Amino acid sequence: MTYPVEYAQSIYETQVKPLPAEARAELDAHVKRLESDPFPGKWVFRLRVSGALRQAGSQPIFAARSRRFIVFHTVLDNRVVILGVLSAEVRR
Repeated sequence: MTYPVEYAQSIYETQVKPLPAEARAELDAHVKRLESDPFPGKWVFRLRVSGALRQAGSQPIFAARSRRFIVFHTVLDNRVVILGVLSAEVRR
């Protein structure tokens, strides 16, 4: 089964700095993998949600990690919705 992938409206509106071509290619490949495997496994894990959010009926939130990025997503109506993307690089 494949899952169509879309970005949440909020991530589109807050993108302020375009990525370099190499980083964008890595992110695109990373997101493309979510089409076939958006659930916990080798490279995707489920985040724990606080009691307040769980009671609000929120969807489970997952994170998928690549070398440079962590993609936060959920699955709604058989589609993957990207909620946010963070750099996985640790800076001192």
